[in-house]
Amino acid sequence: MPTFTRMLGCMLALLLAVSIGPPAVAAPGPVEVVSTTRDAGYRETGTWTQAQRTGYLGGTTRFTREVGATASWTLTAPADDEYAIGVWIPASSDVNDPAVTYGWNGTSVRANQAAFGDAWHTLGTVRLARGATLTVTVTARTAGKVTRADAVRLSSTRPSQDVLVNQSGYDLTGPKRFTAPRATDGDTFTITREGSAEVLFRGTVKGGVGDFTGFRPAGAGPYVVTVTGDLGTGTSHPFGIGPYWTYRVSIQRAVDFMVQSRCAHGDATKLVFTDPAGNHCNRGNTGVAWRDDHQFSFTLQSLIELYLSNPDAFTRSPGTGRYDGLAISTTPDAPEIVKLINWGVDLYLQGKVNHTLLKEQLAWFVHAYPHLSKWIPREQYVKARDHLVANWSNPARDRWNWYDIPHSADLFQTYTIIGTGKGQFPPGHSIVPNLMMYDVARRDGLPDPGRYLNAARAQVDWIVANLDWNDPATTKGQRMSEHVTMESLAYYAERYPDPELTAKIEQWADVAIARSQNMWDFRKYSDSLWIIPEFNEPGNVAGLPAAALAAARVIDDPAKRRRCAASPPVRSTTSSGAIPPTPTSPTTPPPRRASRAWSAAGRRSTRPAGARVSWRRCGACWTARPRRPPTRTTPRPTSATPRAGWPSTPHGTPAWPSSPPTRRPCTSPAPCPASPPARWRPPTR
Repeated sequence: MPTFTRMLGCMLALLLAVSIGPPAVAAPGPVEVVSTTRDAGYRETGTWTQAQRTGYLGGTTRFTREVGATASWTLTAPADDEYAIGVWIPASSDVNDPAVTYGWNGTSVRANQAAFGDAWHTLGTVRLARGATLTVTVTARTAGKVTRADAVRLSSTRPSQDVLVNQSGYDLTGPKRFTAPRATDGDTFTITREGSAEVLFRGTVKGGVGDFTGFRPAGAGPYVVTVTGDLGTGTSHPFGIGPYWTYRVSIQRAVDFMVQSRCAHGDATKLVFTDPAGNHCNRGNTGVAWRDDHQFSFTLQSLIELYLSNPDAFTRSPGTGRYDGLAISTTPDAPEIVKLINWGVDLYLQGKVNHTLLKEQLAWFVHAYPHLSKWIPREQYVKARDHLVANWSNPARDRWNWYDIPHSADLFQTYTIIGTGKGQFPPGHSIVPNLMMYDVARRDGLPDPGRYLNAARAQVDWIVANLDWNDPATTKGQRMSEHVTMESLAYYAERYPDPELTAKIEQWADVAIARSQNMWDFRKYSDSLWIIPEFNEPGNVAGLPAAALAAARVIDDPAKRRRCAASPPVRSTTSSGAIPPTPTSPTTPPPRRASRAWSAAGRRSTRPAGARVSWRRCGACWTARPRRPPTRTTPRPTSATPRAGWPSTPHGTPAWPSSPPTRRPCTSPAPCPASPPARWRPPTR
């Protein structure tokens, strides 16, 4: 799957510091002890060599090809208990010995190391008294094969009181929940600082979930949750709490990953753009500008959204990566994320991309260019804009595509097909790009801008009339690309409010909420299936918050709005893979007050003199509302100043004269005007 789908994706590199010592004791939870080849209790006979393959917790491992060679681990039981004996070795099915023997206390078990790898494998059980030692020995048996040694574990077989938290941490003012799957309703939990007995917060578990949203400490921690019930006491991993926590711990790692995963490591001279089937992106790996960067990774627009969500967070960090071989380069002082955006644009243009979704990503760039113009030469903007205008209606999609489905790349059409569980063609993908091209065409005085708006409107109408959210193929079945659909519909609904569209978005929320009613806050694929059949789905888990927050912006029902808005913080941020964040994913800041304040200030500064009200639709009427001065909680961004006529993005960048978002509920005056001033009237649907 594309590793660059959101979300942040999700999924982001939220790294946990791991301490390795002799012997390593696992995190709080089940009673267990682990010993590795680096611990004092490890012994060898025969010839063993350190392997290149890493093992448990990324540690070093050992191997031998000598028949009869042995490796032994001695472990001490931490309590009177029955223990399962587990082993961990690196995966290597082609060379690992299929017939080694493991022995302990007179017991010998034959094991197939070729079937093991990168996971715990149970060999048997043993009862031990507290302080008793157990020696486990592996013996190489097959000539010409590799016997590996890494880690051995003793873990209690008794049911444990597991306490599962977001191991990265929680946003100070956001929802905070943990899962205790074996706790019963009414079991108590407490929160303390790690290593302290002072109770800072108390609560009870209900439905396997503990809610500590009300805990807003002055310090960052680390804290732990302790649950006490019929199964005994369980303690969570330590975690932190602070303002915009997930954003702060992930944003730099996300950008660093995008720098390090570029094709040719930032040297475009090593890429071939004349033949899409040629030596592109490092000897045939899929991607135009990044490795594994399929056309449905939406990489370029993700970077643009991330930057526009909080420009100040990036302008303080000039780029340090290598950006060789570009046709048009940024200024030397450009922030790293802006250099990444320009890297993608430049290589897309060098590659003369014509696939539907790659053209759409370039539309995000030309639309956002006013906010990037301080660092990216206008020549790049004109080049991208002219490429899009010339190719927007081109049906060909023969340059740079993978896992594609048959369709025309003419973006003026209404798409009546959707992608498979691969996520390669989400419904509504063309809506926002067409709205952006409509804005660009009006801004630059290009011919017939209305055709872009008409295409977006027709696509929205088709979705409202034809998609059934109860069919998982239209929601989670789009895997990591599902967010595109709801972001697009919400953006359109904010610009051009429509009761039928709002109802459609609320129906999506109904289905998503109903399928998330479990202790894990995990949205199921369908009523009977948890995950997408035949595909992995970390990108969907990371991207769902973007869809939920987009829906929350426009739906009417307060309870549904709260549930959608609460979805991102309570979901796990430890998604696998590397997924760039978006402004509506759990990896972006909740500083909506700050960004909205900047947005309001930008809109006000670019309105005609004398503009003192904003207009909003209220039923069949339009009402004027005095504009309130913004409360700025962050300094005004020092990036490119918004100018009159340069429109908004889906995430609140400065705008004029696009339609204002609708805030509900409202009360219509009587009599009331049937339309706002002509300047504010949105096109009729």
